Amino acid sequence: MEITAQLAHLTLDKDQLNAIFPQFEQTIGFFDSMEKAETDPSFIKMMQQNTKPPDRGKSPPPPTALFVDAQALRDDTVDTAEKSALVEELLNNAGDRDGNFFKIPNVL
Repeated sequence: MEITAQLAHLTLDKDQLNAIFPQFEQTIGFFDSMEKAETDPSFIKMMQQNTKPPDRGKSPPPPTALFVDAQALRDDTVDTAEKSALVEELLNNAGDRDGNFFKIPNVL
């Protein structure tokens, strides 16, 4: 955990490391559960058609993004002038920038 914090340029004492370790383990658990997700193309097609899946034991449920109904678009829009002002404000708060992009140091 200390090495991970150093790679992220975080200075954390032992108490802080101990406090965030359970959250770190939980995040790793999320990745582990994603690896167990059903990836069989026929199963995914069946779920997109909202048909009942076969009994596969204790497989995790499929992601909701597979259901077309769950992918509704929002009706609201952002005014172009409002968007430009927001982008400019965000870029002005950035440390270093190149046009409309943030510049960050290489991490590898």
